[in-house]
Amino acid sequence: MTIPSTIYLYRIIHVDNLPFIVRRDEITCPSHSGANPDYIGIGDNSLIERRRTMPIPLNPQGTLNDYVSFYFTKRSPMLYNIKNGFQNVTKRTQDEIIYLVTSYEKIAESGKPYIIYDGHAYHRMSRPFNTYEGLSYIDWRVIASNSWFDTEADPDRKRRKQAELLVYKSLPFNMVLGIATFSEIACDKVKGIVGDVNKSIKVFVKKEWYY
Repeated sequence: MTIPSTIYLYRIIHVDNLPFIVRRDEITCPSHSGANPDYIGIGDNSLIERRRTMPIPLNPQGTLNDYVSFYFTKRSPMLYNIKNGFQNVTKRTQDEIIYLVTSYEKIAESGKPYIIYDGHAYHRMSRPFNTYEGLSYIDWRVIASNSWFDTEADPDRKRRKQAELLVYKSLPFNMVLGIATFSEIACDKVKGIVGDVNKSIKVFVKKEWYY
């Protein structure tokens, strides 16, 4: 499968982290000096701790903690775990989770350093790249599919579904193309947060992006 002409990137966060991002006008990595001290994590806490020290072997190097991570897809395995409270992940309602959407083109045009992983960045089988070439190693078929559970015929599908693009240190909030929510109630809440500082950004309901 060829590389898509437009590549959207998706970051899921707890909605209560949004006011800090909007006030700061920036999305920061966990190690950033200006990171939110009250950030609400939504992943596996043990994995989050391990990512803090995992080194990046390509420039600009650092660790996974020095990057803002995005998926290439919606309905990620992580979101599934959040909905169901699986694998050491706190169970949350889907209204609590929102998508920040940007694109590879936005990142590339900005000149910000980035790393592409062809699967879950922490997985030992995943390979890192720091140029456009890395996109050709992503399994775009599994990225586009709603099916990602490992099977006997393909026991590596879940890892590939979780391919990541990592942006070094931070990115301006104006690089976000839109914010997606599970329901109209969540959408109204997000519009209220964004509107408080007169941000011009699309906020929309995408229930099909959830479980």
